[in-house]
Amino acid sequence: MQSATLLSVETVAEDHVELTLVHPEAAAYTQAGQFIKLSVGEHEAAFLAIASAPSAPQMRFLIQVGSPLTQDLARLQAGDTVQVSTPMGKGFDLSGLEGKTPLFFATGSGISALRSVLESKDWSGTGARLYYGARSLARMPYQAQFSAWEARGVRVIPVLSREDGDWDGACGHIQDVYAQEPVDGTKAALVLCGVKGMCTAATEVLVAHGMPKSMALLNF
Repeated sequence: MQSATLLSVETVAEDHVELTLVHPEAAAYTQAGQFIKLSVGEHEAAFLAIASAPSAPQMRFLIQVGSPLTQDLARLQAGDTVQVSTPMGKGFDLSGLEGKTPLFFATGSGISALRSVLESKDWSGTGARLYYGARSLARMPYQAQFSAWEARGVRVIPVLSREDGDWDGACGHIQDVYAQEPVDGTKAALVLCGVKGMCTAATEVLVAHGMPKSMALLNF
């Protein structure tokens, strides 16, 4: 583990903060979807997906506040230091996406790993969609990035798991929302990060519509 100095600590949703830093071994981050171990003080390190593209000059990490470690991380300020490991993991193997319709499925803080993919290239002309599920709008990080992702050619479809005030968008399970407007499964590729139940159910939906199971991509 090595020390890294924080550039910023920003609240990005209810109970979610984003840490930004320059990693001392940034060159080891080569594949969107990789992660590091990060800690502060005497806490045991947690595994966190890198939420920025490999080409970005800074690394971003989305923290869902709840544990003693994440509570202490949320209290940090720019200039404070944290302990970080070398970037690790296989990330998402995106080599087979040429000619495919990319479908990005994320729930909760799983959006952090997918953000690294969304911002790694221009998706224009691919028919790419992001189905992004959260409990409520207040607990949906990165809403400010939606327009930038749309500009990269990704249609963003936020989905709430429960009714939320005047919300008139999609509600329920993201795989069920997708099933209302499916694509040709034989030409689809699924990039997933979130709760296991969603990943399993979404894969089953796409496979049933002709997608090879090998095109369901996870970063672990």
